[in-house]
Amino acid sequence: EGHMQFLLSNKTLLNFPNKHAWFLRQLKRTQQHQYGGFTWALQTECRIVIDRSTLAASTTKILLEQSAEQLRGSRLQVLWLGEEGEGTGPMREFFSAAPAAFLDPAQGLFKLGHDGRSYHPAPAPSGTVAQQAHRGKMVAFGRLL
Repeated sequence: EGHMQFLLSNKTLLNFPNKHAWFLRQLKRTQQHQYGGFTWALQTECRIVIDRSTLAASTTKILLEQSAEQLRGSRLQVLWLGEEGEGTGPMREFFSAAPAAFLDPAQGLFKLGHDGRSYHPAPAPSGTVAQQAHRGKMVAFGRLL
């Protein structure tokens, strides 16, 4: 009753020009956010094309080509190489299949825990090139999450 009484006693707050101005301010706030020193707009689109046969490698390559800010501030569209279909279906499939590909022991990023139910980060391999590749895959996996 308290806040409604205030609005009823100040009816000019409820007129259309005030509501419209409030709506435009809210719309602008949702379209442009400020986080940690960078600004992103929700209107950009990030289209990625993933090769299913090399899922982890193609995902790593694409995610490292985009900055974290570009990925956060975009409407993501996932397409599978050589396949028809777009929209939420391919995107849902990607977000299901890609983490599983990164967790595959053959990737060397994670190892299965002793309990058989959890994963733990695998040690980075020795050698500068191998360590850089391992780090790149981990960064890509982090961006995926």
